Amino acid sequence: MGKQWLDAIPLLEFCAIGTFLDAVAHHVQMVFIVVERQRRYALMNGALITARAILVLLLGLYGGVNWVAGSIAGTAALSLIVSVWLVMPAVGSSSREFLLAVWRPGISAALMCAAVLTARVLWPVHDDIDVASAQLAVVVILGGIIYISSVAVLWLAAGRPAGAERHVLDICGEFLRHRLLRFVTGRTRSGGGKSAGGTATLNDGQ
Repeated sequence: MGKQWLDAIPLLEFCAIGTFLDAVAHHVQMVFIVVERQRRYALMNGALITARAILVLLLGLYGGVNWVAGSIAGTAALSLIVSVWLVMPAVGSSSREFLLAVWRPGISAALMCAAVLTARVLWPVHDDIDVASAQLAVVVILGGIIYISSVAVLWLAAGRPAGAERHVLDICGEFLRHRLLRFVTGRTRSGGGKSAGGTATLNDGQ
């Protein structure tokens, strides 16, 4: 879109963070519907929406559009925290169980963010859109590698407990076994067809 959009980068970053946190909080809040706690869901959402409206108004008047985007991201984070806090007793979960489930991805995400922010400081965004696009691709790949490797190391260090990591490995293992079975079966059928064809040719010659 051109270099005239470079000044909008902070605004877009806040909007992206807010949108992501709102999406996660929304999925957490759906638990209230499942366990038939709609009243609590409505009250909580009403309070959070009111708090967001007040903050957007006050911070917008104080600091402008970037502060508005920042207030949206901040209230999205608050919404996620409050949603998780209220959902845990509704599903019979404890804070300890929650922390055991999220500490590995949480630390890995923090390491990924630190690496991405460091790369941004050491490698500022270029004015040329093609170079900037290449920078974005490199930073995204760097963040992905750091996150995945951090999760793997922490999971192994924790003794490979049951969790999302094992679930992903089970899915990948099942997929690879299925693909390998199809490959071997296809090769066997192909070889059997060739053998049958060769036998028929030999018999015709005799």
